Amino acid sequence: MLSGLAWIDEQEPKAQILANLQESVRQATAGQTLPVSELWDDIKTYLVVFQILNPEHQKGDG
Repeated sequence: MLSGLAWIDEQEPKAQILANLQESVRQATAGQTLPVSELWDDIKTYLVVFQILNPEHQKGDG
């Protein structure tokens, strides 16, 4: 059964996912949050890198 996650995310151990989530909750509880603009910059950077590494996923002209 497919979850809809990327292959790399499917392969990440559940223990690591839980550890990342716990760290995120700890940081948020401590008031260590990032502005949305910084998150958006990270997302845009990820998308550019993804397209460079996976050119077959770029949009066509049609």
